[in-house]
Amino acid sequence: MNVEVNYKSISRTSSHIPFLKTRLQVGMATKESDLSGSGGLSRQNSGVAGPWESDLTAVQHSLKFVKKLEEHYVCPTCKGVVLNPHQTGCGHIFCYRCIQGLLENSPATTPACPLDRGLIKSDEVFQDNCCKREISNLDVYCTNSPNCSHRMTLCRLQEHLQTCQFESLQCSNAGCSEIMQRKDLQEHLRISCSYRMEPCHYCKHPYTCCQLEDHERHSCPEVEIKCPNKCSQMIKRCMLEDHANQCPEVQTDCVFKKYGCFVRVGGHIPPLSVLWNPILRQRISSCSRTISIFRSGWKLQSRNDCILNGSKSLFDPLGWVVADTDVVW
Repeated sequence: MNVEVNYKSISRTSSHIPFLKTRLQVGMATKESDLSGSGGLSRQNSGVAGPWESDLTAVQHSLKFVKKLEEHYVCPTCKGVVLNPHQTGCGHIFCYRCIQGLLENSPATTPACPLDRGLIKSDEVFQDNCCKREISNLDVYCTNSPNCSHRMTLCRLQEHLQTCQFESLQCSNAGCSEIMQRKDLQEHLRISCSYRMEPCHYCKHPYTCCQLEDHERHSCPEVEIKCPNKCSQMIKRCMLEDHANQCPEVQTDCVFKKYGCFVRVGGHIPPLSVLWNPILRQRISSCSRTISIFRSGWKLQSRNDCILNGSKSLFDPLGWVVADTDVVW
């Protein structure tokens, strides 16, 4: 801040008397009331800062005034422009936070003014609204100068910063911590932010850009992927279960498992093509006849051994086990 102050004992000077007289009149017009947690300040409105003053606390020491700041507008404690000014009995102006700190943290019962060592009594401290009005109308440059060339009164600074294109802002997308100037924010939100929401190209549901690739690669139900059984087809992820029932590469039981074949084969054998295969038809016919013989043989114990010995040669080549099933041609 472009402030040069020589802190000698600055008593009331002749040029400063009218200024103080007005402040004292303001102080006399106020009613006494205790402020909770105010450390002994008891004048009406003590510690009540205007909205623009509260917003300026963070930039209090970096403000750039158009004209050199007069020394009575500079807080003797924090060396910044006085915000929410309070005047002591000795006529010096402090920020509310600073004078409150002096009253609360001083080791002595009655703290001393850092300028003239005069005693500061809490019941003599009052909010200086006249000084507040004067400070609020001081001209300042935008805190983003020299990029921004605007100038305005101090009380309008925060209003300007709400629209200043050179003000630094954090991205508003949840999870993004990037900081940029307001003029670049929209492009960042629209194009480059990794946390902006974009619809999935396949299922159209919105996801953040940093999640979108993982969603499409691993979980999107509408993405076509290669068949896990290595057939040549591309299948939507949501259709994999249905495809598995038809995939020619899925390992399945032989269609003749009920006749005793336990070989698992890749691909499904169409029933009609199987039935019209001459060799298979002959084998099935033989099995059916043998089963019929077995059934009748159970009634005659004497013929049972003969039937078993005679039919064994039919089942040995494929290792089939006779099942209780009829095949009708």
